[in-house]
Amino acid sequence: MSLRLKKLEGALGTTLFVRETRGLTLTPAGLAMRAHAEGILSAAAKMETALGAFREGERTTLRIASNSSGIQNYLAPAVGSFLADETVRLTFLERKSTETILEVLAGQAELAFCIESAARDHADEVEIIPLTVDRHILVTPPGHPLAASDRADLPTILGFPYIGLIETTPMGHAMRERARALGLTYAPVVEMPSFSLLLEMVLSGAGVAIVPRSALARFPGASGLTVVLIDEPWALRPLVFAHAKSRPLPDAARRFVEHVRASLAKAPAAKH
Repeated sequence: MSLRLKKLEGALGTTLFVRETRGLTLTPAGLAMRAHAEGILSAAAKMETALGAFREGERTTLRIASNSSGIQNYLAPAVGSFLADETVRLTFLERKSTETILEVLAGQAELAFCIESAARDHADEVEIIPLTVDRHILVTPPGHPLAASDRADLPTILGFPYIGLIETTPMGHAMRERARALGLTYAPVVEMPSFSLLLEMVLSGAGVAIVPRSALARFPGASGLTVVLIDEPWALRPLVFAHAKSRPLPDAARRFVEHVRASLAKAPAAKH
Protein backbone atom coordinates (compact mmCIF):
# COMPACT_ATOMS: atom_id res chain seq x y z
CA MET A 1 0.00 0.00 0.00
CA SER A 2 2.83 2.41 0.86
CA LEU A 3 4.42 1.87 -2.58
CA ARG A 4 1.10 2.55 -4.31
CA LEU A 5 0.67 5.81 -2.39
CA LYS A 6 4.18 6.92 -3.34
CA LYS A 7 3.47 6.13 -7.00
CA LEU A 8 0.24 8.12 -6.83
CA GLU A 9 2.04 11.11 -5.33
CA GLY A 10 4.73 10.81 -8.01
CA ALA A 11 2.17 10.72 -10.79
CA LEU A 12 0.38 13.81 -9.41
CA GLY A 13 3.58 15.66 -8.57
CA THR A 14 2.53 16.63 -5.07
CA THR A 15 2.51 15.28 -1.52
CA LEU A 16 -0.87 13.87 -0.46
CA PHE A 17 -0.04 12.40 2.94
CA VAL A 18 2.07 13.30 5.95
CA ARG A 19 3.51 10.13 7.42
CA GLU A 20 3.42 10.09 11.22
CA THR A 21 4.03 7.43 13.84
CA ARG A 22 0.27 7.02 14.33
CA GLY A 23 -0.44 6.69 10.61
CA LEU A 24 -1.14 8.96 7.64
CA THR A 25 -2.62 12.48 7.66
CA LEU A 26 -3.96 14.16 4.53
CA THR A 27 -2.24 17.34 3.31
CA PRO A 28 -4.34 20.18 1.81
CA ALA A 29 -3.69 18.61 -1.60
CA GLY A 30 -4.79 15.25 -0.25
CA LEU A 31 -8.00 16.73 1.11
CA ALA A 32 -8.74 18.29 -2.27
CA MET A 33 -8.10 14.97 -4.01
CA ARG A 34 -10.38 13.13 -1.54
CA ALA A 35 -13.27 15.48 -2.32
CA HIS A 36 -12.91 14.79 -6.04
CA ALA A 37 -12.42 11.05 -5.48
CA GLU A 38 -15.61 10.86 -3.42
CA GLY A 39 -17.48 12.57 -6.23
CA ILE A 40 -16.14 10.06 -8.75
CA LEU A 41 -17.09 7.11 -6.53
CA SER A 42 -20.57 8.53 -6.02
CA ALA A 43 -21.06 9.01 -9.76
CA ALA A 44 -19.81 5.48 -10.46
CA ALA A 45 -22.20 4.03 -7.88
CA LYS A 46 -25.13 5.93 -9.41
CA MET A 47 -24.19 4.63 -12.85
CA GLU A 48 -23.98 1.05 -11.58
CA THR A 49 -27.42 1.36 -9.96
CA ALA A 50 -28.95 2.79 -13.13
CA LEU A 51 -27.44 0.15 -15.41
CA GLY A 52 -28.44 -2.64 -13.04
CA ALA A 53 -32.05 -2.22 -14.11
CA PHE A 54 -31.11 -3.32 -17.65
CA ARG A 55 -29.46 -6.61 -16.65
CA GLU A 56 -32.04 -9.18 -17.61
CA GLY A 57 -32.45 -12.13 -15.30
CA GLU A 58 -30.15 -10.70 -12.65
CA ARG A 59 -31.17 -9.87 -9.08
CA THR A 60 -29.67 -6.86 -7.39
CA THR A 61 -27.58 -7.99 -4.42
CA LEU A 62 -28.03 -6.11 -1.18
CA ARG A 63 -25.25 -6.71 1.33
CA ILE A 64 -25.95 -5.95 4.98
CA ALA A 65 -23.30 -6.11 7.70
CA SER A 66 -24.87 -6.62 11.12
CA ASN A 67 -24.11 -7.72 14.64
CA SER A 68 -25.49 -11.06 15.92
CA SER A 69 -28.54 -9.57 17.59
CA GLY A 70 -29.47 -7.57 14.52
CA ILE A 71 -29.46 -10.54 12.16
CA GLN A 72 -31.28 -12.95 14.45
CA ASN A 73 -33.82 -10.63 16.07
CA TYR A 74 -34.52 -7.80 13.61
CA LEU A 75 -33.35 -8.47 10.05
CA ALA A 76 -33.93 -12.20 9.45
CA PRO A 77 -37.55 -12.09 10.72
CA ALA A 78 -38.34 -9.41 8.12
CA VAL A 79 -36.74 -11.15 5.13
CA GLY A 80 -39.63 -13.37 4.04
CA SER A 81 -42.22 -10.63 3.79
CA PHE A 82 -39.69 -8.28 2.16
CA LEU A 83 -38.77 -10.74 -0.60
CA ALA A 84 -42.45 -11.40 -1.34
CA ASP A 85 -42.50 -8.09 -3.22
CA GLU A 86 -38.85 -7.73 -4.22
CA THR A 87 -36.47 -9.26 -6.75
CA VAL A 88 -33.28 -8.63 -4.80
CA ARG A 89 -30.80 -11.06 -3.31
CA LEU A 90 -29.84 -10.48 0.34
CA THR A 91 -26.44 -11.29 1.81
CA PHE A 92 -25.83 -10.87 5.55
CA LEU A 93 -22.34 -10.40 6.97
CA GLU A 94 -22.15 -11.15 10.71
CA ARG A 95 -19.70 -8.72 12.29
CA LYS A 96 -19.05 -6.82 15.50
CA SER A 97 -20.85 -3.46 15.51
CA THR A 98 -17.58 -1.56 14.98
CA GLU A 99 -16.73 -3.79 12.03
CA THR A 100 -20.09 -3.31 10.30
CA ILE A 101 -19.23 0.35 9.71
CA LEU A 102 -15.82 -0.56 8.30
CA GLU A 103 -17.48 -2.96 5.86
CA VAL A 104 -19.74 -0.16 4.61
CA LEU A 105 -16.90 2.32 4.27
CA ALA A 106 -14.83 -0.26 2.38
CA GLY A 107 -17.69 -0.86 -0.06
CA GLN A 108 -18.17 -4.45 1.09
CA ALA A 109 -21.75 -3.77 2.26
CA GLU A 110 -24.45 -1.29 1.34
CA LEU A 111 -25.93 -1.15 4.85
CA ALA A 112 -24.65 -1.55 8.39
CA PHE A 113 -26.87 -2.47 11.33
CA CYS A 114 -25.19 -1.81 14.66
CA ILE A 115 -25.26 -0.05 18.01
CA GLU A 116 -25.46 3.71 17.61
CA SER A 117 -22.10 4.47 19.24
CA ALA A 118 -20.25 2.49 16.56
CA ALA A 119 -21.84 4.60 13.84
CA ARG A 120 -21.34 7.88 15.75
CA ASP A 121 -17.59 7.22 15.77
CA HIS A 122 -17.73 7.71 11.97
CA ALA A 123 -20.47 10.36 11.84
CA ASP A 124 -18.54 12.40 9.27
CA GLU A 125 -18.48 9.42 6.88
CA VAL A 126 -21.84 7.69 7.34
CA GLU A 127 -25.52 8.61 7.37
CA ILE A 128 -27.24 7.24 10.49
CA ILE A 129 -30.84 6.01 10.48
CA PRO A 130 -32.11 5.31 14.04
CA LEU A 131 -34.33 2.23 14.39
CA THR A 132 -34.99 1.17 17.99
CA VAL A 133 -33.50 0.63 21.45
CA ASP A 134 -32.82 -2.89 22.69
CA ARG A 135 -31.40 -3.97 26.04
CA HIS A 136 -29.22 -6.82 27.19
CA ILE A 137 -30.93 -8.67 30.04
CA LEU A 138 -30.17 -11.60 32.30
CA VAL A 139 -32.49 -14.59 32.01
CA THR A 140 -32.64 -17.23 34.75
CA PRO A 141 -34.62 -20.40 35.44
CA PRO A 142 -37.39 -20.01 38.04
CA GLY A 143 -36.08 -20.32 41.58
CA HIS A 144 -32.51 -19.31 40.70
CA PRO A 145 -30.76 -17.21 43.41
CA LEU A 146 -30.61 -14.22 41.04
CA ALA A 147 -34.27 -14.49 40.02
CA ALA A 148 -35.35 -12.43 43.04
CA SER A 149 -32.95 -9.58 42.20
CA ASP A 150 -34.03 -6.39 40.44
CA ARG A 151 -30.58 -5.89 38.93
CA ALA A 152 -27.24 -7.68 38.69
CA ASP A 153 -23.82 -6.55 37.46
CA LEU A 154 -21.42 -8.66 35.41
CA PRO A 155 -19.18 -9.82 38.28
CA THR A 156 -22.25 -11.09 40.14
CA ILE A 157 -23.60 -12.88 37.07
CA LEU A 158 -20.29 -14.59 36.32
CA GLY A 159 -20.26 -15.93 39.87
CA PHE A 160 -22.93 -18.46 38.82
CA PRO A 161 -22.91 -21.14 36.10
CA TYR A 162 -23.78 -19.32 32.88
CA ILE A 163 -24.33 -20.06 29.21
CA GLY A 164 -22.79 -17.98 26.42
CA LEU A 165 -22.59 -17.64 22.69
CA ILE A 166 -19.60 -19.23 21.00
CA GLU A 167 -16.54 -17.00 20.70
CA THR A 168 -16.78 -16.72 16.90
CA THR A 169 -20.04 -14.75 17.21
CA PRO A 170 -19.71 -10.98 17.69
CA MET A 171 -21.57 -11.01 21.02
CA GLY A 172 -19.62 -14.02 22.25
CA HIS A 173 -16.41 -12.15 21.54
CA ALA A 174 -17.72 -8.94 23.12
CA MET A 175 -18.68 -10.70 26.35
CA ARG A 176 -15.19 -12.09 26.69
CA GLU A 177 -13.74 -8.61 26.22
CA ARG A 178 -16.08 -7.15 28.86
CA ALA A 179 -15.09 -9.80 31.38
CA ARG A 180 -11.40 -9.36 30.60
CA ALA A 181 -11.68 -5.59 31.13
CA LEU A 182 -12.87 -6.29 34.68
CA GLY A 183 -10.14 -8.84 35.32
CA LEU A 184 -12.68 -11.69 35.28
CA THR A 185 -12.50 -15.13 33.72
CA TYR A 186 -15.16 -15.88 31.13
CA ALA A 187 -15.85 -19.63 31.16
CA PRO A 188 -19.42 -20.62 30.18
CA VAL A 189 -20.62 -24.07 31.21
CA VAL A 190 -22.27 -24.32 27.79
CA GLU A 191 -21.60 -22.42 24.56
CA MET A 192 -24.25 -22.14 21.83
CA PRO A 193 -24.30 -20.62 18.32
CA SER A 194 -27.65 -18.79 18.59
CA PHE A 195 -29.87 -16.99 21.08
CA SER A 196 -32.75 -19.46 20.70
CA LEU A 197 -30.51 -22.41 21.64
CA LEU A 198 -29.00 -20.41 24.48
CA LEU A 199 -32.48 -19.72 25.87
CA GLU A 200 -33.38 -23.41 25.56
CA MET A 201 -30.40 -24.20 27.78
CA VAL A 202 -31.55 -21.71 30.41
CA LEU A 203 -35.06 -23.15 30.31
CA SER A 204 -33.59 -26.61 30.89
CA GLY A 205 -31.86 -25.34 34.06
CA ALA A 206 -28.28 -25.44 32.75
CA GLY A 207 -27.50 -21.92 33.95
CA VAL A 208 -28.23 -18.23 33.43
CA ALA A 209 -27.55 -16.21 30.27
CA ILE A 210 -27.25 -12.68 28.93
CA VAL A 211 -29.37 -12.04 25.84
CA PRO A 212 -30.97 -9.09 24.06
CA ARG A 213 -34.57 -8.49 25.15
CA SER A 214 -35.53 -8.78 21.47
CA ALA A 215 -34.36 -12.42 21.46
CA LEU A 216 -36.60 -13.26 24.41
CA ALA A 217 -39.61 -11.66 22.70
CA ARG A 218 -39.46 -14.30 19.96
CA PHE A 219 -38.74 -17.28 22.21
CA PRO A 220 -41.72 -19.67 22.66
CA GLY A 221 -40.67 -20.60 26.20
CA ALA A 222 -40.26 -17.01 27.44
CA SER A 223 -43.01 -17.36 30.03
CA GLY A 224 -40.94 -20.01 31.85
CA LEU A 225 -37.97 -17.68 32.38
CA THR A 226 -37.25 -14.84 34.80
CA VAL A 227 -35.77 -11.53 33.62
CA VAL A 228 -33.27 -9.49 35.66
CA LEU A 229 -31.95 -6.12 34.47
CA ILE A 230 -28.19 -5.84 33.98
CA ASP A 231 -26.53 -2.99 35.84
CA GLU A 232 -23.84 -2.20 33.26
CA PRO A 233 -23.47 0.78 30.85
CA TRP A 234 -23.27 -1.52 27.81
CA ALA A 235 -26.65 -3.12 28.55
CA LEU A 236 -28.64 -0.37 26.81
CA ARG A 237 -28.44 -0.87 23.03
CA PRO A 238 -29.65 1.94 20.72
CA LEU A 239 -29.69 0.31 17.25
CA VAL A 240 -29.31 2.05 13.90
CA PHE A 241 -28.81 1.49 10.21
CA ALA A 242 -25.91 3.33 8.56
CA HIS A 243 -24.62 3.78 5.04
CA ALA A 244 -21.67 5.58 3.47
CA LYS A 245 -22.13 9.25 2.63
CA SER A 246 -19.79 8.87 -0.33
CA ARG A 247 -22.17 6.52 -2.15
CA PRO A 248 -25.92 6.86 -2.76
CA LEU A 249 -28.06 4.37 -0.88
CA PRO A 250 -29.57 1.90 -3.38
CA ASP A 251 -33.36 2.00 -3.64
CA ALA A 252 -33.56 -1.64 -2.52
CA ALA A 253 -31.62 -0.80 0.65
CA ARG A 254 -33.91 2.13 1.41
CA ARG A 255 -36.97 -0.08 0.95
CA PHE A 256 -35.46 -2.74 3.22
CA VAL A 257 -34.87 -0.20 5.99
CA GLU A 258 -38.47 0.98 5.78
CA HIS A 259 -39.73 -2.61 5.71
CA VAL A 260 -37.79 -3.53 8.85
CA ARG A 261 -39.12 -0.40 10.55
CA ALA A 262 -42.71 -1.34 9.59
CA SER A 263 -42.22 -4.97 10.67
CA LEU A 264 -40.90 -3.82 14.04
CA ALA A 265 -43.95 -1.63 14.56
CA LYS A 266 -46.21 -4.65 14.02
CA ALA A 267 -44.19 -7.07 16.18
CA PRO A 268 -45.52 -7.93 19.65
CA ALA A 269 -43.55 -6.38 22.49
CA ALA A 270 -41.74 -8.52 25.04
CA LYS A 271 -43.86 -9.21 28.12
CA HIS A 272 -40.90 -9.25 30.51
